[in-house]
Amino acid sequence: NELFGIMDKNLQAITQPIFQQIWSYYKGYCSVLYKGKWGVIDEKGQWTLPAKYDVNPDIDNGIFVVHCNDKYAIINSKGDNLTDFIFDEVSFHHPFYETKINHKYGIYGLKGNKILDCVYDFIHTTDDSNMVVLEKDKRYHLFNIQTLEYTSQNADTFFYYQSDVKNFERAFLRKNGYYKLLIPSNLYDDTYPIADINFKSLHFDNDSWHASFIVAPSYYEQFPSKLITYTSK
Repeated sequence: NELFGIMDKNLQAITQPIFQQIWSYYKGYCSVLYKGKWGVIDEKGQWTLPAKYDVNPDIDNGIFVVHCNDKYAIINSKGDNLTDFIFDEVSFHHPFYETKINHKYGIYGLKGNKILDCVYDFIHTTDDSNMVVLEKDKRYHLFNIQTLEYTSQNADTFFYYQSDVKNFERAFLRKNGYYKLLIPSNLYDDTYPIADINFKSLHFDNDSWHASFIVAPSYYEQFPSKLITYTSK
């Protein structure tokens, strides 16, 4: 039956000991369990969201994911619903929310705006926070959250290559027999803009990957008919 309150750094009471659980403050907000329900208070101990939710709210920049009657919704610090209580799951992946309805996944923006309907079998994140791979009916589509554009569609394979050595990780898509490396648009290994290359073959060892390509962009005109091999470091 222990109850908890909050004090400031001078040991002055901000709240009385009325809460069953108190989570740490995050960006000015704190989740609390009060009389069996979850709510959110601010740094002055004032209620931002009343204690009426079934699950500890997920907090990010004044936007909250809350749970009530077996469904999730996204709301703001004024308590306004940015979405209805329609989701089975909501996960935050900056800069978007991954949502789930009836075993299908979609994407909502940070202000609760719908970006993609919940129609996908799975959503894979990549090294680039703005790029996701959408899986549907065993086909894979590369989607840019920022521009709302598909940069590649209907690939037949998506996979990660991960190595315990050097904490190395890369993701690949395969389409029409060729592989494409997924990396942040402003990041290239060594001096080659390898994100623009369609690789014909891939080989992996313990701490690197090796890729060969024949079809090369114009900046590889000096190698028009040769098989070129790129090795990661």
